[in-house]
Amino acid sequence: MSPSSSAGCSARVASMSSTLSRSSFDRSHDVMTPVTRRPEALLRLFFGTGVSVVELAEQQLAIRGAGWQFVLRQASRGLGHAVRALAGAGATRAELADQLLEHDGPAALARLYYHLDEWRSSGVLGAVAVGASGALATLAPLPVPDASGPLQTGEPAPDIAYVLSPFACLRRVDDELMVESSTTGARILVHDPRARLLCMTLISAHTRDALPHAACGLSSEEADALCALLHHARILVQAHPTAHSQDAHDEPLARWQFHDLLFHTRSRMGRHVGGYGGTFRGAAPVQPAPALKAPMSATAVDLYRPAIDRLCADDTPFTRVLEARRSRREYGATPITEQELGAFLYRVARVRTTAADRPYPSGGASYELELYLSVASCGRLAAGLYHYHAGEHRLHFLSPMTPDVRALLEDAARALGRQDPPHVLITIAARFPRVFWKYESMGYALILQNVGALYQTMYLVATAMGLAPCALGGGNPDVFARASGLGRLTEASVGEFALGSSPRHGPAGE
Repeated sequence: MSPSSSAGCSARVASMSSTLSRSSFDRSHDVMTPVTRRPEALLRLFFGTGVSVVELAEQQLAIRGAGWQFVLRQASRGLGHAVRALAGAGATRAELADQLLEHDGPAALARLYYHLDEWRSSGVLGAVAVGASGALATLAPLPVPDASGPLQTGEPAPDIAYVLSPFACLRRVDDELMVESSTTGARILVHDPRARLLCMTLISAHTRDALPHAACGLSSEEADALCALLHHARILVQAHPTAHSQDAHDEPLARWQFHDLLFHTRSRMGRHVGGYGGTFRGAAPVQPAPALKAPMSATAVDLYRPAIDRLCADDTPFTRVLEARRSRREYGATPITEQELGAFLYRVARVRTTAADRPYPSGGASYELELYLSVASCGRLAAGLYHYHAGEHRLHFLSPMTPDVRALLEDAARALGRQDPPHVLITIAARFPRVFWKYESMGYALILQNVGALYQTMYLVATAMGLAPCALGGGNPDVFARASGLGRLTEASVGEFALGSSPRHGPAGE
């Protein structure tokens, strides 16, 4: 939820909480307490901002959101009133039922409850838990309905222990607490400090009846309403006797780690937060980072440039290269040469005509990736750390073999299962502002996709040249930051690729 959408949500919540009838509270107590213990009595339901109700024909209504709609056929007068209330100030389940009873009679209630459960489970119906002092928390509607019904209807049972899901995430948004779940995409904004305190107690398992609501300053009814909201969003889950929670016992879900699932759901369309794709969220007043970095050193090494026209005519056939591609972790007795390294970089990453035209693809032609070479053994090239300038096709010398550069090579050796380091370790770094200036929600995912495209280009070129290539599964960005002197949040390592001469001489397949 962006700051602007958070502010809009808070304004609407204030309006909704003020419309909740005070007649449902017992004024004989110092803290006004609802007469009923049904949590739904304190939940005010509503459609999200921008949802409208359109009359298509007589007794036919369409509930329309951004890119979706529900069509109600044979919609009674009472159902029409209920739907319009949900698209307006919102209403409790009881208030909606009263409207249907007034206009249509008891027989119409079953259909109302069916649609309410349908809309709530698909996520398009939000809810505000309203207590004696105002809004406690708001469950934001999902931007797009989910036909799989990720949210659950019903209320938590009073005698079953519940606990926060291990996939729940609590963070600050403006001056309020956001509780969200990567399993459903649901987000709850907790407004009341007492409700925030109760959320903290749910780190350990409690039954509804055993919740320390009084210690938090809430009535039992208010605590029930908050728990119902958390349960509906699958943020509050049943505690399992042999696991921390039911989520952890769920076999498919148990294979996921928290950060993996959150990254997956938030960087894909549907359950993202805010805008998605090329929204140019950082366009004003900041200018984009340049497509090419300025030279990082005055000491540079000119690299060999192969004859591309000759390679186009005589190089190893593509399918032969593709079929021969392997990760190779053993090297020849003679290290890779300067000429081979120059030819490799030229064929993989040089600027061809403009800065946005290179041999490997890049999402949005951003070309945010930079190549840093930790050289252990490469002909007459001095050992140390270099930056490859794609526009100049030169290596700029950054440092000799410092302890941090050596640590990069040693980490690569361990990843390769070798005692000795690779001849050359290529660390792929990303200039984050170059991507984040334009892309929202999926910027980092796009960077990793670009790394994958670059990996395959490196593999194929190295295979065609008869070299030994191997992409590594991970690297240490902190060590790279120390070795390079770059800021961790401005430009950091996102991939590593080991390269060396092959024990087998000649092009692929020979």
